[in-house]
Amino acid sequence: MLDLITLEPSAIAVSFLSLISASAFSMAAASLHTLDLPVLFVEFQDWKKSWNVTYPSEEVENVRREVWINNKCAIDEHNLQNKSWKMGLNQFSDQTDSEFQVTYNGLNRVIYPRPSTTYPPSMLNLSDLPKSVDWREHGIVNPVKNQAQCGSCWAFSAIASLEGQYALKHKNLTSFSEQDLVDCVQGVEVSGGECCDGCEGGLMDAAFDYIVSSQNGATDLENKYAYTAMDGDCAFAADGPGLSDVTGHVDLTQGCDHSLQSAVATVGVISVGVDANYDWQTYAGGVYVPDESQGGCSSDPGALDHGVAVVGYNTDEFLVDGKKKSLDYWIIRNSWDKTWGIDGYMYLSRDVKNACGLSNYASYPTLGGNSTVSEN
Repeated sequence: MLDLITLEPSAIAVSFLSLISASAFSMAAASLHTLDLPVLFVEFQDWKKSWNVTYPSEEVENVRREVWINNKCAIDEHNLQNKSWKMGLNQFSDQTDSEFQVTYNGLNRVIYPRPSTTYPPSMLNLSDLPKSVDWREHGIVNPVKNQAQCGSCWAFSAIASLEGQYALKHKNLTSFSEQDLVDCVQGVEVSGGECCDGCEGGLMDAAFDYIVSSQNGATDLENKYAYTAMDGDCAFAADGPGLSDVTGHVDLTQGCDHSLQSAVATVGVISVGVDANYDWQTYAGGVYVPDESQGGCSSDPGALDHGVAVVGYNTDEFLVDGKKKSLDYWIIRNSWDKTWGIDGYMYLSRDVKNACGLSNYASYPTLGGNSTVSEN
């Protein structure tokens, strides 16, 4: 990642121009002359205060303000179109899309082809599936967590589905340790190489495999192995507190929304990979309906770069172009804190096949019969 904060002032202008030229802000930048810059400068200061943002120098602040203005332009232009979803300012608004993706999207891309040992669950007919499912209402989903400036999304995705399976089995919602996976999951053989590399990226399947092969099916509790948002030495203790019954994982049929819907309805929270592009960075509400022809997220398996969890699906009416329209959507749990999206969640269209590629890399852990949580 190019960290503008660490640059010398003489290098800032050149680096900023190179970042902007590689970003998706050209149209917004072209319209800057139509904006009231003094008003925007005041709004930028208000944004800084609301997010408690400071910069080490005036030069760095000037660069960040320009990035923020470009993002503000893109957000305003999108929202004027009255689509099914809104963009908004958030904690990421002074970052370019390229910076953001390097920092927060940590799903490794060496994942295809998937192993041949894929065992999808028996799929129910769509007509037999419930019209809506929301596992948050059944006490198996913890509050949204925050991965911070670490590409550990894969660990948060894996833990979300693991917590869900454990809660369903034991009627006990427990918070397990993402940091255990960040620090410890290394050297796992996957298609295309080895995994994983902590804040630099990983895979949910590799995390499940590692828990089984190297931790005897156990993972630590979050309150015993706290999250730091940094790479560290593995501190997992086999005789310490933790869950002790992960036996493997199930991979769902690649690219099959039906398989994913059936699993969400009958199994629980499902780990998935997505292409989290600039639209994700700025998402603020509504149903995100990606349009690849307009720069929306891709369904290409090779574009997957972020791990999230599907906690349900639903159908509701939303205002689109001033008219009510019924939209089907997935309920996506992210790991960018509750301040992002809809209290940390996204509604992602089910009317678009394999939207953002979420059906390309979907899985969940399996549990054995002797699981316990020790409070030692």
